[in-house]
Amino acid sequence: MPKFQSVAMGLILLSGAIVTAQTGQITIALTPYSASLSAGGSTSFQATVRGTNVPGVTWSVMPPIGTLTVSSSTSTWDAITETPVLTVNGLYTAPPTVSSPQAVTLVARSLVNSSVTSSATVYLAASPVAIALTPSSVTLGAGQSAVFYASVAGTLNTSANWSLNPPVGTITNGIYTAPAVINTLQTILVTAVSLADSSKTAQSSITLKPSLPMSITLSPAQITLGASGTQQFTAAIQGGTAAVVWSISPNVGSISPSGLYTAPAALSEQQAVTIQAAISTDPTKAASATVTLAAATPPPPPPPIQLPVEVIGLDGTIVTVPFNIPSGSNLTGALTLSMSIHGLRYETQASVEVNNSGWHAISDSTVTLLGNATAYGGIGGGFSTLKMTMSVPPGALIQGTNTISFRFNGTDGRVSGFRVLSFNFLDANSNSLLSSAAFVYEDPNTWLPPSSQASDISAGKTLWYTAPLTHPTPNGPVSIQAHCTDCHTQDGRDLKYFNYSNNSIRTRSMFHGLTAQQGDQIASYIRTINVVNPGRPWNPPYQPGPGLDSQPVIEWAAGAGLDAVLDNDSEILTQQFPNGIQNSFFADTAHINFRQMGVPYQFPDWNQWLPGTHPMDAFGTSFTSSQYLSLYQTIRSGLVVLDPAAYVAQQPNFDNWKLAYYGIYVTLGTPVWNNPALWTPSMVDAMYSLAQWGQVKNWELMNEFQLEGFAQNIFGSGPEVNPRAWYSGHTFTVSPHMLKMPHVDGVSGAVGLRNGSYPTYVYLSHIWYHLAIILNDSNGQQRDHDPIDWGYTFGFVLDMGTLGPNTNDGALLAMFMGKAIQIINNGLGPQLGYEGWDPLVAGMNWMFIEQANQFEWPSVTPAQKTALMTGILSGWLAEVQQFTPQQFYTGGWASPTVNPVPLGNPNGQLGDWVWYVIPRFKYFGVDPTLVGQLAAWAQTVWPNANWTADLNATCSAPSLVDGSQPCSQ
Repeated sequence: MPKFQSVAMGLILLSGAIVTAQTGQITIALTPYSASLSAGGSTSFQATVRGTNVPGVTWSVMPPIGTLTVSSSTSTWDAITETPVLTVNGLYTAPPTVSSPQAVTLVARSLVNSSVTSSATVYLAASPVAIALTPSSVTLGAGQSAVFYASVAGTLNTSANWSLNPPVGTITNGIYTAPAVINTLQTILVTAVSLADSSKTAQSSITLKPSLPMSITLSPAQITLGASGTQQFTAAIQGGTAAVVWSISPNVGSISPSGLYTAPAALSEQQAVTIQAAISTDPTKAASATVTLAAATPPPPPPPIQLPVEVIGLDGTIVTVPFNIPSGSNLTGALTLSMSIHGLRYETQASVEVNNSGWHAISDSTVTLLGNATAYGGIGGGFSTLKMTMSVPPGALIQGTNTISFRFNGTDGRVSGFRVLSFNFLDANSNSLLSSAAFVYEDPNTWLPPSSQASDISAGKTLWYTAPLTHPTPNGPVSIQAHCTDCHTQDGRDLKYFNYSNNSIRTRSMFHGLTAQQGDQIASYIRTINVVNPGRPWNPPYQPGPGLDSQPVIEWAAGAGLDAVLDNDSEILTQQFPNGIQNSFFADTAHINFRQMGVPYQFPDWNQWLPGTHPMDAFGTSFTSSQYLSLYQTIRSGLVVLDPAAYVAQQPNFDNWKLAYYGIYVTLGTPVWNNPALWTPSMVDAMYSLAQWGQVKNWELMNEFQLEGFAQNIFGSGPEVNPRAWYSGHTFTVSPHMLKMPHVDGVSGAVGLRNGSYPTYVYLSHIWYHLAIILNDSNGQQRDHDPIDWGYTFGFVLDMGTLGPNTNDGALLAMFMGKAIQIINNGLGPQLGYEGWDPLVAGMNWMFIEQANQFEWPSVTPAQKTALMTGILSGWLAEVQQFTPQQFYTGGWASPTVNPVPLGNPNGQLGDWVWYVIPRFKYFGVDPTLVGQLAAWAQTVWPNANWTADLNATCSAPSLVDGSQPCSQ
């Protein structure tokens, strides 16, 4: 009898998730409760365990008669009782003989609580004596032998008597030997009789073949082997008995006397080897087989790692990715993990683990951020996608299979996870350990709706518009008024356009209080919206870069991608001036295309466009009863897809919509502007969201009704009108600076504005101003501060340059100067004052103020700086020389009797800063002819001033760097 047996069956965990033991009310049910078996019989039992997800049970057989083995185990979740359910299947087999009837008890015992058991009973019946004979038949030639086996059951006496009928040949203890000569074909019966019960017999047959001439056959006839492979060959001799002689040709590998062939340990190329078996008594009788030796082929590469790794879900979500470090890789010395992660808003959001080396938080102090990410605020700052490196714990990596796990630690009430866009491991020499072939990006065009059923798609659409939502707080979920359609585009097209995954839509739905099924229904609806989908969540909308205008206008919003972001400011010049800086680039009649000019910083991603709190939840009826909302609804009802006439007809409403925004902005902003103590993080979020909502709805109208390509219908057909643009100035108002958010220069930003740092405040204030120029650079309709307030714009270009040694942006400042020169060329004259040609829009004083000399120009070489200044002066002069002095007098820009202040003033009136810049242009080597033309023009406007003395003034380095000394006349 077999001894006591105990078996524990483990669960197999899928998807790389980590499951921890949880116990509650544990129960075990064992079915069936009883069974009856005879000797050698078997039956299945099933143990069902509820209340724990610890895998397995232990089995006991009492008394220890028979055997019990575990065949399978499964784990499920009972959603009704919210209980894990484990099912373990066992197979009990009775012993081969049972001498007397008896009962056996099977016991299943919990691994977590050994006091929890369940049992079943097996009744065993006594076994009768039985005999069986194998083989049932054989065919033999002269002198050949065969062995027969008598199996006796039901008794301890397993002996048998043997007999032959007819008595041809001999049999002893089951071994039959044919006669030496067989003349005719005949059949012999072999009978085995049980000595324990002579009534129990069994028979087999022997066919005797007449003697034939000896021959030999060999099997298998053909085989393919790799290095060190083996194959047993079988030689069969007919017509007699004799030994076999083996040989191989060519002599590659080896073969044993029994016919076991072994291939060489190494194979450099494919070749064929012949195996021969010959009869020892007659070598002319032989048979052969062919062995094809195949050179070893490398194992197939592991499947590529799919990017991005989307770590989106509930708090504690873990995603594990297996990867293979090739053999021979250098794993000595300090190893580094490089990552590009989208969506980190705070430092406790994410952690990473390599194999089982322990979790490591991703924070500003544990990683090294690459590029200018740190300068622009670090984690939670301006950039939504961060490139970084992190030290790998010693010994954490091995050659062969490894894993890397990413964990979403928990929400801050805003986020639902993050995306790892790329990762790699670098050796001590900064070489990548994983090749580019190890990765592949998923293709959103292969995505399918979670459900293709019309009922689910319809339900998802209804949920999008009407589902009641909640918002998570530390005290539990709180109901909100907004629906999905309110914060996003009206029909949800933004999620399709920017390719948010089904998983992210499901997770976000659950974040707002819906079920996973409802989230899948919403995702099914989103997938079926008829809209192009060129974007990705991490590629900032309208990110400028070369080639963007060559894409269809409907794909403009997808931007040029993160790859278009430059590494530094000087690359702007390389991109824009491949053949050297030309004055014509800055001509007032030229057109600097900001859409195709790459810049060394990211624009806001779509998540940064979306409001954090919907205005109706932040401000209630102040918003819902406002013209800011009602005019949006009016415009929507009046627009028609691809209808420029309907667009033009709505132009007054677009104008009024912007005015309505300013109206509610002033109404809601005045209390907090007058009392900074009211600027709580929630108020910062509310005011920022008020502007973000309008920006999202502007995009909705432009994209849904495909209006971006109708710029010339609404702005006119002049050369200054872009082929694609928005009829809107709203983007400029999203800037935190425009919202008058509190900050301390160089110290802190607005608390609640992402990570609240000063660099973040500067970045966000600048970036919306920059985006405003890309979407609507005025298209020849610049008036005063509308649609671009250039004073604010230049101020934040300068501020961006102060954030770090690698953020100096002289090239960017020059591009903005040139753009301003071209934008203010609006066909009007300075006699209209601020409503006409405004010389302050492109004030050259911005190039020479203290901040510019300290922080902007160091990014370019002195020669480049001179060339840029020359081009800007050339363009500005070409414009200003179109007008008469009287036009400047009429517009209030100058007076023939008022001279510039002595030594000039970079922040003063027109005449003051013109006086200020002339000697500085000369100091920096700008074309003397152009500088002389500027002084000559100034003499016509301010005739009583000594412009020759100004032209001949001498500047020194301190007066240019920190303003401590003036240029002397």
